[in-house]
Amino acid sequence: MTIRTPLFVGTSIGLALTSPAAFAGGDGGSNDDWFSQFDNVNTSEGFKRHTVELGYATEMPGGRLGVKASQHNLKERDIRYKASEAKVWGRKDLNERVFIEGGLGVGKVKANDGSRSKNLTTYRGRVEGKLSDKVTVGLEHEKDFAFRDGMVADDNNDILTQTRTRADIKYRPSKRVRLEANTERRRLSDGNRARQSKAGAYYGISPDWPWVWTGVEVEHLDYAQEKTNYWTPKNNRSAAVVLDASFPVNEKLELSSGLSVGRSRAAGTSTSNDYGVSLGANYKISKNAKLALDAHRYKSNQNDSRWHENGVTVGVTFDF
Repeated sequence: MTIRTPLFVGTSIGLALTSPAAFAGGDGGSNDDWFSQFDNVNTSEGFKRHTVELGYATEMPGGRLGVKASQHNLKERDIRYKASEAKVWGRKDLNERVFIEGGLGVGKVKANDGSRSKNLTTYRGRVEGKLSDKVTVGLEHEKDFAFRDGMVADDNNDILTQTRTRADIKYRPSKRVRLEANTERRRLSDGNRARQSKAGAYYGISPDWPWVWTGVEVEHLDYAQEKTNYWTPKNNRSAAVVLDASFPVNEKLELSSGLSVGRSRAAGTSTSNDYGVSLGANYKISKNAKLALDAHRYKSNQNDSRWHENGVTVGVTFDF
């Protein structure tokens, strides 16, 4: 189970650095002064999310400060929802090796028929530091709605929220080798708990730009309680081979791609053949404007039934 696509079992397309998500740095801001992003995600189970995000970020002494507002149209099991969020975020470099970043916001999710709604104060904090030139560690904690992870409501049709604590480590013993691992604990508002761990080893066929990386990833996901309104596997184990590349076409256009092929299995189910593919493009519209496009498709099993997710993202940034 990947961190930001928890319904997909197998591997993340985690090395691609040029997807539109790269334009939303920090807790939702960008490295440019203004940004906008449009997401369209749908799954074979009927979940849909259409998102529009707008934000502004500015340089501060030793860091950045930004604001973000977003509007979401959601659909889960034939029930439609609207969600809105507003956040302020910041990053501060404590020294050359350590930085902290975080955000604070307010959000609301409401069913279109008025049958349920929830307001929430959201937050996120992260500290990251370089123990050496080869080792980087990070720790973060956040609270937010769960709909970005494909889960809107629980079995009682109450709006789901979650808190998440994550620790990660990255080790680069040589120019061509990267080792990464993370572990995560989540607590959902319906009382459920989830544990997730992931490790990957990657080799840089071309470690510098334009770059090509390949590797293997293993992952484990386990939920404490079985639910019917969202996927809750027990002892799900997965392994995959991944390949990621990014390269320039000309002075204005860059392309990126990611591919993963793997297998997974949860307790009491048969083995699943999984794959994921992503394609991205970054285009320099002008000296101060960039356009990013990304599309992905994930396919796996959930409860011995085939499942897939499709997504398209468009991002535009302006630097004045």
